Amino acid sequence: MSRKLMNLRAKFTMLLLALVWSVSAQTFTITGEVSDENGEPIIGANVMIQNTNMGTSTDLDGRYTLNNVSMHDVLVFAYVDMQTQEVPVTDERHINVVMKEKKISLYRRIKYFIQNLLERF
Repeated sequence: MSRKLMNLRAKFTMLLLALVWSVSAQTFTITGEVSDENGEPIIGANVMIQNTNMGTSTDLDGRYTLNNVSMHDVLVFAYVDMQTQEVPVTDERHINVVMKEKKISLYRRIKYFIQNLLERF
């Protein structure tokens, strides 16, 4: 192979690698709403990017905006007495989530109530 052809091939390979790297490193903003099963907005729900410390909370209307999200990240939605949900990020830029109530046994509720009552005395 001639030296000129090898040089051209090396440049093409480097350009291709740079293009793939730039596409995979892109971040974007995700918005959405978090509500309960009755359609009521959940105020103060946590929305985090899994395995990072990046996240936000929902506002008074249950809306959130999360910046610097990458393709293939996983969003984790959490709120007290609700089941935590994990949603993989795809090409959607608006992700709405309906959270379901945790089923807590009567025994656990009574135990929690008694513990809180005893802590007050």
